[in-house]
Amino acid sequence: MVIKKLYVVLFFIIIIYGCDVPNQSQDINMDPDIFPYPQLLEDINDKQGEIENKERFEKFYNNVQQNKTDRIRLVRYTHEGNLVFYYLEYQNEIIDLTIDTRSNIYEQKSLIQTNCNSLKKVQTTISEKYSLEGCDQPIDNNLLIIEK
Repeated sequence: MVIKKLYVVLFFIIIIYGCDVPNQSQDINMDPDIFPYPQLLEDINDKQGEIENKERFEKFYNNVQQNKTDRIRLVRYTHEGNLVFYYLEYQNEIIDLTIDTRSNIYEQKSLIQTNCNSLKKVQTTISEKYSLEGCDQPIDNNLLIIEK
């Protein structure tokens, strides 16, 4: 009799556990290894020219100019809503750059790493353009454009 009750309890546990399957649907733009990505308060977000947290980027730029160690993450949103991550770390007069395109389904998924010698700022009446120079690998040097 005790064994019958144990089987009934196990049966209900299996039924309840089997019904608790999480939703397996997934957005086509989401890479399960990347998303949801942990958003950081200090992230600089570039949403098609709309820049969030540009003060933090300007602080990074100033630290590079003053030869102070610093690091940031720039998150660039593509037209399709995918993300490209730019990790920049300045130390000992070198900018270590890692570009992570693994969450962009329209590009080859890759991690590009290079070192650059400087971060330049070109200021016009309508924008501030930041670019990396003297990089070990050929990359798009235009890092960020902040419209005034």
